[in-house]
Amino acid sequence: MIASSRLSALAFTVLAAFFGMTSADADPGHPHLLWSNDHAAYRSYDPRGADRFFRPTRRTARPLRIDDDYLVESLKTLSGEHDRVLANRGSQAGRAAARDFLRKEFEGMGYTVSEQAYGSGTNLIAEKSGKSGKFLVMSAHYDSMSNKGADDDGSGVISLLGTARMLREVTLKHGIRFVAFDEEERGLVGSQAYAKMLVKKGEKPIILGDVEMEMLGWNARKDGKFHVISCKRADSDFLVGAFVQAVRNLGNGLQITEACTDRSDHASFWDQGMPAVVSSQNFFGGDSNPCYHRACDDVAHMHLDFFLKLAETAANAVRLIVAE
Repeated sequence: MIASSRLSALAFTVLAAFFGMTSADADPGHPHLLWSNDHAAYRSYDPRGADRFFRPTRRTARPLRIDDDYLVESLKTLSGEHDRVLANRGSQAGRAAARDFLRKEFEGMGYTVSEQAYGSGTNLIAEKSGKSGKFLVMSAHYDSMSNKGADDDGSGVISLLGTARMLREVTLKHGIRFVAFDEEERGLVGSQAYAKMLVKKGEKPIILGDVEMEMLGWNARKDGKFHVISCKRADSDFLVGAFVQAVRNLGNGLQITEACTDRSDHASFWDQGMPAVVSSQNFFGGDSNPCYHRACDDVAHMHLDFFLKLAETAANAVRLIVAE
């Protein structure tokens, strides 16, 4: 699979030239965390899909549909098309504006919203309780590499809003916590603070797991392939199974492909012994957004139809776990 990694790097270089990008567009602040440098993840890529490894959890006869227009307009807002401050969520002002936007959206849907200030940053949490007293976490990071961050990770953050909108009137067996992490781009700082806080407060036993949403807006091959990464951890199988079943229920032509990486916020939950997965575009299969960590990471360079399918799939996977 080393050749696959080299091919991916070549494809990235060609597409970067097409978009007129140079190496100066990238911020090398944490090269050890760049997905494009995770050669072990490229080698672990398996195109045969998750069905080979995971058994679905349960069925639902009627999947729920996501509000496409709401997601697209919200993504445009978060990535700064209407407010220049939000066009740089690497800045303190941009991140504060993002939290303000998200708070208003979640509160408008009836969720209880709080913040976790941990020193260098602030996580935002929106939750709705269920009958069991337990919670599933659905997360994404709202900071960016001093750019619009539409795909990385505006797409993930807006998928949280889409899921919240879908579940706002659904009776829940288990509660849901939507967590927007700060400072992922500085080294998973916000998610580490949150996962450690759960342990410190004695809340680890009530956390079912974490579904991290990361870069959902690129599918140049138009093959519908995407990742739900668990690194085959037995404690996280049920999360992948929910995605497998959601794809089947929706019949949307998506296909889960296997890879293994610990370079996103899901790893902070693994570090504390909690189940987690990360869902993303087929990054390690060689179909990654050439605007990754670059100035061109905006809505215009995304494949919005693919983003909407991934967001809807994740929302239905979460519903399978938490709804009655």
